[in-house]
Amino acid sequence: MVLKSRTIVAVTPMSLDRDSRTLKQARSLAAAGYRSLVVAAGRAIEVTECNEVAATASTWLSAPSVTHRRFDGLRQANVPWLVHAGLFGAWLGLYALRSFVMPFRQLPRADLYILHECSTYPAVALRARLAGVPYIYDAHDNYSAIEPASLLPPFDQRFVVPFTHALEARAMRGAAAVMTVSDGLGEVLRQAFGPHPVVVRNAHDPRLDRAEAAGLRQRFHLGADAVVLATVGNAKRGQALEQAIAALALLPENVHWAFIGDGYQRLIALAQQKGVAGRVHLTGRLQPDAIVPTIRDADIAVILYYAYSENYSNALPNGLFQAIAAGLPQIVPPLPEISRLTSNHRFGIEADPTEPAAIAVAVEKLTKPDGLRAKLAAAGRHAATQLIWPVEETRFLDLVASVLPPATHGGDGRSSRLLETNTVPTATCRAR
Repeated sequence: MVLKSRTIVAVTPMSLDRDSRTLKQARSLAAAGYRSLVVAAGRAIEVTECNEVAATASTWLSAPSVTHRRFDGLRQANVPWLVHAGLFGAWLGLYALRSFVMPFRQLPRADLYILHECSTYPAVALRARLAGVPYIYDAHDNYSAIEPASLLPPFDQRFVVPFTHALEARAMRGAAAVMTVSDGLGEVLRQAFGPHPVVVRNAHDPRLDRAEAAGLRQRFHLGADAVVLATVGNAKRGQALEQAIAALALLPENVHWAFIGDGYQRLIALAQQKGVAGRVHLTGRLQPDAIVPTIRDADIAVILYYAYSENYSNALPNGLFQAIAAGLPQIVPPLPEISRLTSNHRFGIEADPTEPAAIAVAVEKLTKPDGLRAKLAAAGRHAATQLIWPVEETRFLDLVASVLPPATHGGDGRSSRLLETNTVPTATCRAR
């Protein structure tokens, strides 16, 4: 067991209840005996092995991510370069305030920092340098390539993407180690920036699931004769959502589709136009520990990502692992990383999500009484014993141990005054 005086601080621009990867890592560190702190959306939280972490409203300015700032008017316009250069000066000032000055003030002393997302790289790198300790960069995405360049506004193409790319390069090259979520994304990052990331997949941690969450059938009053499809994860531009509603219109009346996460409200109007509004069900955002118990009584999980960008092509989305943990047969897109995992473990079949007819055919194939769905479900249950966070956790903890400085270097357990006043303890563990 590692001494509690060994402090590791993770930094994420998101609220911790919305960042399952950072939360899983923080809990793994706590279970391994480290003092595990997370600065999430501007709040310092000490994480234990407990199951609950409350939502944390940001104390920084809103939308801290470098890739989500919007100056809609001039940003969208195809104006002369010098006009956008002036706008970039203002943008840079705002970035410095909310992604450097404010995070830097929040960061407590630590033996090791873990940087999640590149926007706060300057703050973390400077704090680590002043303390004489290393940091690990965990690249959840290739942030400068999430959106296709051709679809970006002129201002983003000229300034935001190059700036984000430079941040990613500095974050990777200055890190003692780099992690990422898939082999494909690791290779993309290596080619773009040089260092070779260690792959720690964002698999689900079944140890954190709550027992009392209502299933989809109970939540939406669906009987045993209903075929329930489930799509997990907040709505994103790289999902074939309109095609999903069109596919539902091609399927029998007993087929229902549940969307788990934020951002799906816009589908209701489309579902009404297609005459399937009564068969579309939205849970809204669920806490990470409620997702798998909620979807476990579904019949089929459907992954709707397509090759929207290089980043999406190499993704292994959280919803994929949550469906695996729930033991569901899956309909998956023909994307390289997802295809490789599906082929190796045989828990699903492929269908192009941009083609409504292809989705409908895949659903009909899995609802035939020929045993295919049961066979895939059995494979999914077996995959759930291997593609889980406790397996990935070992690789993560080994990486942390390999870069953590000797115990004599820092790590005296002291915290900054700001940490002491802003720390929000995690909730007491529930009875399992």
